[in-house]
This record gives sequence, structure tokens and C-alpha cells, in this order.
Amino acid sequence: MNAIEEMITIALDKISKNFIEKKVFNNKGEIPREYKSYISAFGAASMQSGIMVALAFYHSEGEAGKKRKIVMDVVYEVLQEKYPEYKVGNHENLFKYVKAKSNEIDKISKQLMNAAIAVKLALRTFKFDK
Repeated sequence: MNAIEEMITIALDKISKNFIEKKVFNNKGEIPREYKSYISAFGAASMQSGIMVALAFYHSEGEAGKKRKIVMDVVYEVLQEKYPEYKVGNHENLFKYVKAKSNEIDKISKQLMNAAIAVKLALRTFKFDK
């Protein structure tokens, strides 16, 4: 099993836990469609602008920022479970960690992208609102 496949099972658990805690599911047990966009946009932003820019964007404030942070919480928890060296607090500390480890940016970017891909694939198993 490759790293992404291993992380999908972790992601399924983390999505359920975080989305229940943060009341993301609607009364029909569906996830609002925009969450699918948030995880897709993270991958695109990372590829186009780099991991540091994507992480900075996902820490922005406002209503959409709060929702993006929920997605990043899931990605970060998946990353932590697969790679214990990332246990540096919450996902907001991840930006600082990546900045401090800039000499390992390629390795970190790959691991972070794998976690994001696993979350994106795991999200496909949930129902979304119309």
C-alpha cells in the first residue's frame, strides 16, 4: 500500500470526527459542496504558488477562511498520524514548522500534498448537498 492509500483510511476517520465536532454536516447528513472545492483549491494553489503560499492562504480570516481551516485541520491530522514529526500543535503551527524547515521543503510538500490528496479522495465517499 502506498502512502496515499494508507492516509485515505486515516482521512475517513478524521473527516468524520472533525466535521461532526464542527457541525459541518447538514440535517440530512450531507457535507456542503464548497468543502470539496476547498480541498481541490489547496492542491491547485500548492502546485501553482508553492506550499508556503497555499498554507498562508488557508489561514486567512472571514467566513470562508473558517471553513478552509476545518479542511486544513483534517489534512493536518492525517499528516500527523502518518508522520509523527508533524506533531507541532495545530495546523496554524504547520506554517511556522514548514518555514523553519525550508531546507526540507520538497519532502514536506510531497507529504503534505499526499495528505491533501487522501482527504480529497476520502471526501468522495461522503454525500454532498445539491
